[in-house]
This record gives sequence, structure tokens and C-alpha cells, in this order.
Amino acid sequence: MANKTDPRSHASGIRFIATFLSAHESYKAVQLVLQSEECLKIAYILTYENHHCILFENDFGEMIAVNSGFASGYGGAGHAAFSRSLAAIKFHHLEINEILIPEKLFQKFQAGLLSGNEWKRIERLKKIKHATYVDYMLD
Repeated sequence: MANKTDPRSHASGIRFIATFLSAHESYKAVQLVLQSEECLKIAYILTYENHHCILFENDFGEMIAVNSGFASGYGGAGHAAFSRSLAAIKFHHLEINEILIPEKLFQKFQAGLLSGNEWKRIERLKKIKHATYVDYMLD
């Protein structure tokens, strides 16, 4: 995979697996999180337009992020990786919530520069708890 865990991420309480991944590397990172992390309970899909990243939360409140590489609305590698990742998350019986976020926060998240206060701001945004993610798997 590209970069190792970003040490800047610890200030926000979010552990970034890596930044600036390809679609295939993002899928592999999701697989790594699902196979190596215990007590995962929620997967958040953070969405800006047709771009997505995934943030996992475990029972201890720890956050593990997989950013870059995911997209929807077209038939490319980003969509295929996103669809396979969502299927794997669903297989592990995690709760899946989608949060629509503004471009500025999405870019900061993608770069591994999100602050703790900015994550709290994202948490307050409206979560979409219905099966929208299934649509991403079927596109």
C-alpha cells in the first residue's frame, strides 16, 4: 500500500490506514480493517458528490479511516472497489450510515488533516440510515 498510518491523524482521534490510495488499494485497506480490527460496530460512508471514504468505529470509540479511491455513479475501478468494500462490510454485519459532508471537510479528511472539532461537526450532520448504500452496490 502507499503511505503508512499517518501520525498526524492521532490529534483528531482518527487512525488513517493510509492516504491517497488507488481504488484497489482502498479495497485492500477495507479488507485489512475488517480482518484485523476487533469489535467493529459501525461503518460510516462519508460522501461528497460521487466521492466516498469509509470510517470505521469500534466498541471503544476508536476511529479507523480508509480514504481515497472510492466513487459511485460510473462503471470504473473506484465504483467497483466501493461496491466490493460495501459488500464486505455488510457481510461482517456492521451498521452502515452515510453522512453527506461539504467539499472542504471531505478534502481535509482525504488528506488526513481532519481535526477533532471537525469530526464532531461531521457527527452532527444528518446521517442517512436507510439502504442508500445498496444503491451504490447495484449501480
